[in-house]
Amino acid sequence: MSNEFMPADVGRDITAAGGLGTITGYTDGENVTVTILSPFPAIAFDSGDWTILGSPQATCTPSAADPVGSTITLTLGTAGWRASDVGRYVKINGGLCRITVHTSTTIVSAVVEAELNAAVAAEANAWTLEGSVWGGRFGYPRCGTLHEQRLFCAGSPAYPQTIWASVIGEYLDFTLGSLDDEALAFIVANGEINPIRHLASIRALIALTSGGEFSVHGGNEKAITPTNVQVKDQSAHGCSDVAPERVGNELFFLMRALRKIRALSSNQYDSDQYNAPDMSVLAEHITRAGIACMAYQQEPESLLWCVRRDGQLPVLTADRDQDVFAWTRQTTQGRFERVATVPVADGYSVFVVTSRVIDGVTTRYIEKFDPALNTDCAVTGTSEAGATVWTGLDHLEGMKVRVKGDGVLLQDRVVESGQIEIERTANAIEVGLDYVTTVKTLTPELSVPAGTIQGAKLNQYRVKVRLLETIGCTINLEQIPFRQLGIEVLDKAPEPFSGDKDAGTLGWADGQMSSLIQQTLPYDFHLLAVITSFTANER
Repeated sequence: MSNEFMPADVGRDITAAGGLGTITGYTDGENVTVTILSPFPAIAFDSGDWTILGSPQATCTPSAADPVGSTITLTLGTAGWRASDVGRYVKINGGLCRITVHTSTTIVSAVVEAELNAAVAAEANAWTLEGSVWGGRFGYPRCGTLHEQRLFCAGSPAYPQTIWASVIGEYLDFTLGSLDDEALAFIVANGEINPIRHLASIRALIALTSGGEFSVHGGNEKAITPTNVQVKDQSAHGCSDVAPERVGNELFFLMRALRKIRALSSNQYDSDQYNAPDMSVLAEHITRAGIACMAYQQEPESLLWCVRRDGQLPVLTADRDQDVFAWTRQTTQGRFERVATVPVADGYSVFVVTSRVIDGVTTRYIEKFDPALNTDCAVTGTSEAGATVWTGLDHLEGMKVRVKGDGVLLQDRVVESGQIEIERTANAIEVGLDYVTTVKTLTPELSVPAGTIQGAKLNQYRVKVRLLETIGCTINLEQIPFRQLGIEVLDKAPEPFSGDKDAGTLGWADGQMSSLIQQTLPYDFHLLAVITSFTANER
């Protein structure tokens, strides 16, 4: 070790492994005298395991004060510059310089980032040597958002509770200052050290940490500035690493255990107070396996898509205006791994990454949900002349597939050599994996003199379903007829039906009564209502 210490280090602090001391005397480049403020756990430390804090204790004289972008020299009255200072910043005389060249232990070249008030000498402690808090061993922020014309970033490994905000309108300029439009940095903290995991903008700036939720805004209904920042602790639920999604004026975030989704929004009576109700409380079984990612589809329906860690796809219909929050669950022949929504001309398209075992090999596909198709991993094709052999099915090699030709359901086929042969000529075809749409109702409840009908003997003697533009339906495994016989109807696609269909007497049950409605055919299915007629006897 040589020339590790310099005369200008006298007065600076030195730290290692929790120990802290102040350098009080300089002997040479290898030896200094230190007054111990906090005990060091050892007497020897490897290079990089100890650090000299603070700025050189010497007079610093700039050669010029302006203009911005010009190169000037900074001269110390005592040796104190190091080659490692290149890239660091010097705040002096109200301005800011970035060191670019190390000439000697007393002279460096620097670029003016912000004009100085004057090119006069600054005494020790009247100027500071500062390094970037991003990059290298400090890491970079893990999250960010735009808010009030600033780019806010937070959650770096070295400063997990710090939020940085850019200069207004300059999203890449994080030069700190004290003026209202200059960049700023502040710490979000309460009684615990919880890293900031996500930032979002919903009226106020929202910081989600592993231990709680915070709102950040300027005082007295003003914008956030370097001298006007207020941080309020809103709740102590804590969030996971899964990115939150904004749904209207609410922020849906996933708690640390990956099972509960909460909706953070401002209180209708007090805009400074935020509530975060549990959106999974009525269907906890759907999210019990844990959520891996989320994506929000705003149009044509308000849907929050979630991927479970076991490969299923729960979907939350979320409409605060209609007070509708309802969960469904989708499965496929394989696993869903990721979901994303992309804005398009007529709403949002939903894309998923699926993992399927195809011909004995695990294969991943990027697939798009298409409401015009009624099979999974599907492809369509057309032939003006008509065809019985259809190719282009290598992605479903060896799989049993459902086939629709000209809108008519044909016999199932197994893909061989990337193709199938159907039983008749078709001009248009849809080929994909089968799935069954299932709706199962809960046992109803009525107000009766005995208090409840739960556990009573129930006779469900009629179930009626109200459908919209639907083809095919089963009620309690009973196939409901849709097609009317007639001349040349079997070779045509069935007509969609809108109206009521019902099933007859279903019998008695002891304390439990539910209806199983399914669509087992690859056709459209829109269920509007389930109407049940039943009688109940006392227990």
